[in-house]
Amino acid sequence: MPIDLLQTIPELLDPESRSMLAAQLEVDVESVDHDLPVVVAAVMGGLMKKASSESGVATIGGLLESEAALRSAHIDSNGAQIVERVSVQSVSEGTKALDKIFGSGLDDLIGAVARYCKLPKYRLRDLFGAVGKTVMAELSVIQDKYSFEQEDIAAIILQHANKVNSALPDNLFAALGLRRQSTFASKLKSERSERITAALDRKPTSKTEKLLLRRLLPIAVVVLILLILWIILR
Repeated sequence: MPIDLLQTIPELLDPESRSMLAAQLEVDVESVDHDLPVVVAAVMGGLMKKASSESGVATIGGLLESEAALRSAHIDSNGAQIVERVSVQSVSEGTKALDKIFGSGLDDLIGAVARYCKLPKYRLRDLFGAVGKTVMAELSVIQDKYSFEQEDIAAIILQHANKVNSALPDNLFAALGLRRQSTFASKLKSERSERITAALDRKPTSKTEKLLLRRLLPIAVVVLILLILWIILR
C-alpha cells in the first residue's frame, strides 16, 4: 500500500491537535485548517529537494536518527509509544529540523506561502514547525516499522512529486526547484522502488513483537551459552 504523507499528516494533526495548536498560536481553528494542506505540501517539497542529493539524504538520515532518539524517550513500561500532542517544545523541534532542510531559505518560503494562507507570517512559522515535527516523526515511525534505510525513506519522499506538484501553487513548486528531478533522485527512486514495495506488502513487525524479541534475546543467549558449556563439559 503506497505511503501518502500529504493525506496522513493532516490526519495525524487531528481536531484536538489543531485546536491545541490554534490556542497556542492565538488564532482560530479555521485558519489552521485552511493553511495546513499547503504547509504540508511545502514541507514535503523541501524534503524532496533535500532528498535529491547524496548529502541531502545524509541530512535526512541524521534528522531521522534524532527523531528516533526523541521517540524512544516517549515509550511506556509496556513498550507502547506515548502519543505526543502539539506543544511549544514539539513545534520548536520541528522548526529546528526545517532549518536543517531549508537552511536560510525557510523564511523566504514562509513569506511566499503566506500569500496563500490566512495566518500571518510570524504565526505561519509555528505551523511549519508543527508540520515539520509531525512529518519527521511519521517518517521515523515508517523507518522503524519496515526496517527501512535512509535511502529508502528518501525514495519514499521523492515518490510524492506528483502529489506535491498538485497541492502547491505553481510558482511555489518552481521556486523550490522541483520542476526537474536530479539524476541522483531518479536513480534513487528506481533502485529503491522494488525494495520499498516488497516491504510495504509484508506485514510489519508490531511493537509488541519487537518488545518480546528484545526481552527474549538475552534469555536465548544465556541458554545457548549453557548448552555450549554442557556439550564441552559432559
